[in-house]
Amino acid sequence: GALRNPVVRRAISYALNRTQLIKQAFGSTEFDRPLTHVLPPGIAGSKNFNDYPHNLAKAQQLLAQTRHSHLTLKLLYRPAALSNALLAQTTKKELGQVGITVKLVPASPSDFYVKYLERPTAAKRGLWDLTYAGWGPDWYGQAADSFFEPLFDGRVIPPFSSNFGLYQSAIVERLIDKANNAPAAQADQLWEQADHKVISDAAVY
Repeated sequence: GALRNPVVRRAISYALNRTQLIKQAFGSTEFDRPLTHVLPPGIAGSKNFNDYPHNLAKAQQLLAQTRHSHLTLKLLYRPAALSNALLAQTTKKELGQVGITVKLVPASPSDFYVKYLERPTAAKRGLWDLTYAGWGPDWYGQAADSFFEPLFDGRVIPPFSSNFGLYQSAIVERLIDKANNAPAAQADQLWEQADHKVISDAAVY
């Protein structure tokens, strides 16, 4: 239950180095730029901010505030995908620097979603704690809802959404509803607020 604590999740976010993860998995950051928030450039409401610059000391300080200073976490990954396997190894090494032990949980491509991510009971039973899942917009411009509703609306959970971390925030849900019924300019501000809230809660990295 350690990851129910947002302080623990924030510590993990400080401990990981985005640039290093991308370099190890893909060889370069020239085309795969690190993203520090939910909405990428080209999506209305996207504003650049970075709440968690890489900082091992800050990560250790936050973990010390909790009773979870010596965590063991299960990282679900797909060894059949080379980039995924490299991300897993790099994550294990980086979290180890702040005292977090990472146990790798391999899954076949078919099991990854069907057996684990799309079954909320798998996470609740502790079969996995962390994982990687990609997400991209089907269109650009006014497309922020295509991120926030399927990924962060706790009123709908897998297999009927892609909210694999089972994140739930009444504030984010209100912002989603308001933004979906607001004029474009006002909606952009609401989506920006939702972005800040999700990252403040460290729902994703």
